Amino acid sequence: MGKGFSLIELLVVVAIIGIIAAVGIIAYSGYTNSAKKTATLNQHKTVKEYILSSWMKCEIPMYDGTHPSMGGYILWKSTPPTPVQGYTKMYCRGNSRSAEQTMAKHFCYSGFINFWDRTPLNPGGPPKCGVNKENNVGPHLKPNLGQTLLSCLNVSNPKECIIATQIEPGEILIEYLSYE
Repeated sequence: MGKGFSLIELLVVVAIIGIIAAVGIIAYSGYTNSAKKTATLNQHKTVKEYILSSWMKCEIPMYDGTHPSMGGYILWKSTPPTPVQGYTKMYCRGNSRSAEQTMAKHFCYSGFINFWDRTPLNPGGPPKCGVNKENNVGPHLKPNLGQTLLSCLNVSNPKECIIATQIEPGEILIEYLSYE
């Protein structure tokens, strides 16, 4: 008799390898989904902490050349990264009708992405931004998977906002930010 493997032995080995591969793919998918959830949750926390710390800048005395005044403005990135980055001033006191738009642009131009949807904004461009503005205020905010929505409550006080992030399918984290 020859020293080889029978067809049955080969089929059993192939079946075992197939089962191991299927289990590995399922485990890998679980690991990647867990990583996406963790990254999205961390991005949500970073957005929250950055906004709150930026609002604290409004309490730093400013000197306008004639007299000191409390607060002044916060600089937010307003253009994609280039050799000369563009910034928008958001004044601490007064009307800021587009606070959420200004903040959302800042985070997009700072590289915040949607970890669940890595398709580019345009072919060859960067992945979709993970932070967007929302005009509808309230706990009914429904961000897409991996997306953070910013919505500011009062046009005369840009220091009251809601951030909502869908960190995994069906799980939305909503936080109210306020700074007096």
